[in-house]
Parts: sequence; C-alpha cells; structure tokens
Amino acid sequence: MPSDRTQRELTEFQKIISKIEKIKNFLIKEKIPKDIVKIKDFYDYLRFLKNIIKNFNMDISFSACLLVKDYLMKNFSFSREIDAAHKPQGAKGLDIDEKLYNGKRLIAEIKATYPYKKKDFGAQQKESIFKDFKKLNKTKADYKFFFVSEEKSFSILKDKYKEEFKEIRLVLVPKGEIFIYK
Repeated sequence: MPSDRTQRELTEFQKIISKIEKIKNFLIKEKIPKDIVKIKDFYDYLRFLKNIIKNFNMDISFSACLLVKDYLMKNFSFSREIDAAHKPQGAKGLDIDEKLYNGKRLIAEIKATYPYKKKDFGAQQKESIFKDFKKLNKTKADYKFFFVSEEKSFSILKDKYKEEFKEIRLVLVPKGEIFIYK
C-alpha cells in the first residue's frame, strides 16, 4: 500500500478497521440463536449486528476509491494531492474531478456494484449507472473514466453497454484492465 495516504484517508481506513474488529468481537462473543421458537432472540441478534455493520457498502466504496487513487497516481501527474476521502461516499457530483499537472482535466465515476442479475444489473443499479454515464458524457474533460471494482460488472458493461464508452475509458480497478470503445 502506498505511503502517500492523506490524514483523512487514514482516518476513514481506521474507522473501517474498527468496525471490522467490532463485528469480529461480536461474532466471537455472541452465540447465534438457533431456536425458531425464540425468534425474538434471533431478531435482536441480527438487529445488533446490523447496527455494528451500518452501511458497509460505503466502506467498500471507499476502498474502491483508494484503488482508483492508486491507479491514477501511477498513470498521471496531478497539480495537487488527491484525497480519496475529501468527498463523502454517495455525495452528489462527479466522484473525481481533477486537474493534471499539464492543465488537462480528468473526471471519473466509481462503481463498487456487484450486478443484481446473472447477466445484467438490476433496475436501480442501471438507473445509477446511466446517471453516471450522463454526468461523464455532458461534462467537458480531456480524460473520462468509469471505474468498476467487480469483474462481473466490467464484463457486463463492456459487452452489453459498450456504446456508452465512446468517450469514456472503462477500467476494472483491481486488475488495471482497460476497455476502450472502438
């Protein structure tokens, strides 16, 4: 892991580690209620676990942002330090909107979505993805990226929605695999 993490990134990372430790301790300490007759005990167990986990998808999304930052830092020179934690997960606007050292603009959207269906995204997932396409396509920039963290998402996007990538580079972040529409 690169040592060029910002203080906010380190803080967010530590929060996730703390959450995982709480989950681990809970699972070690609390026995799983297995008696259907005592369904309230089972409900309470799940409710308590959910309260620890909270919105774990945001933690996964933040981790994907760190992967994207590493990819971008390896492949581009920026005019300032990039902070993957400066914008809250789920906030409106582009996920990344940065100036490169040469003055060019780079924008990106990041999806840590695992497809709901076997060979496609679910309705809400598609809506979110197409909203991101629209943002990227309407914004003037020298470099446009759509980063995904899931191989299945990458596969579906490049096979089924390739027309959307005429001006956008699709990148499978963990592997650095790139799809460019031709």
